[in-house]
Amino acid sequence: MDRIQAMQVFVRVAEAGSFIQAAQTLSLPASTVTSSVKNLEKYLQVRLLNRTTRRVSLTSEGAQYLAQCREILELIEHTETSLTDSVNGHRGVCVSICRVALHTSSSCQTCKTSTGATRIST
Repeated sequence: MDRIQAMQVFVRVAEAGSFIQAAQTLSLPASTVTSSVKNLEKYLQVRLLNRTTRRVSLTSEGAQYLAQCREILELIEHTETSLTDSVNGHRGVCVSICRVALHTSSSCQTCKTSTGATRIST
C-alpha cells in the first residue's frame, strides 16, 4: 500500500464527506477509493470514518489523523517545489564589488551564484 496515496485519498474523502464524490474528483473508481481507506484503517488498526448510507463523517481519531495528513502532504508539496526551484536555478544579475583596484581582472569578473553556477561578466 502506498501510504502517501492512501493519505491523499483519505483527505479527499474526509473533505468531500463521500466516497463517490472523492472518487470523482480523484478520477478513480469508487471501489478503489473505498478499498484504499479500508486498507489504511486496517494498517493503522483504527477506524477513521463513520459510514452511513448517506454520509461519511470523521471519528475523533480520524479528525486527528486528517490534520496530520494535511501537514504531511503540505510538507511533501513544499519539499518538491523547493527542490524544483533549486534545480531550475534562480535567474538574475549578480553584482560584486572589487576593492583591489579600478581595473578589470579575471578575479573580479567571476560571480558565484547561490546555485553554484559561475558567470563571467565583461
